[in-house]
Amino acid sequence: LNKARHLAKAFMLFIYPVPRKPTVIVVMDGGLCSQMFEYSLGELFRQNGYKVLFDLRWFDGEAYDVLGKNRRYFEINKLYPSLKIKRASSLCMEKFIGKWRTSESDIQKIIDSKKHVYLVNDHPLNVPSDELNVIFHKLYDNPCCLLDGKALKFATEIQSDKNSCAVHVRRGDLAVDDIAVKSGYGNAVTDRYYGSAITLMRRLVPEVKFYFFSDDLPYVKNVLVPRYKNLKYSIVDAGYTGGV
Repeated sequence: LNKARHLAKAFMLFIYPVPRKPTVIVVMDGGLCSQMFEYSLGELFRQNGYKVLFDLRWFDGEAYDVLGKNRRYFEINKLYPSLKIKRASSLCMEKFIGKWRTSESDIQKIIDSKKHVYLVNDHPLNVPSDELNVIFHKLYDNPCCLLDGKALKFATEIQSDKNSCAVHVRRGDLAVDDIAVKSGYGNAVTDRYYGSAITLMRRLVPEVKFYFFSDDLPYVKNVLVPRYKNLKYSIVDAGYTGGV
């Protein structure tokens, strides 16, 4: 039975009609920022004449960060519901993985080739920054407001505070040096870095109030914040509904 299934699948892949138009399948995974970047890569290809499909299989199972602790959700359409994300069929993905998976880092070279491509964001990519910036501003300037009551209260407070300063304390997998480096982010951000940044902001803006955002709020509350005397701050322990 397994052999018959294997032969049937091989036959289906053999006869699968290859698109005439250059097509890219972009693998989408990771957290919200990764999803925004990966969708933007697809848009860059689309603007250069490609048909764009997405491989969303990573989210079909239990999707977590590298450490297996922090859950990741397919959430880009929650903030940007107008984005058109067309999912590739299983046969299409298998065909592309077998024939057109690329390890090329230069996105412009891939685009200029006008060939089919299966694109995985698993290695550092050289992307035309000017073009990508234009795409980012066009796509992501106006997110859909999905804030609940508590989050709206924080948002109102931050907007009304002329001396507000956001502090993003990224922990989880990117707090581990080896993982951060291999992921292309460089060394993990240290406590010393946060301390230097907070000290500098307090010197530049004496009345500054810090708003801490983090995937590890206990660390912020129990380790980071107690190190500073007379610190004006709020820990933002609210998010948008239906999110992480």
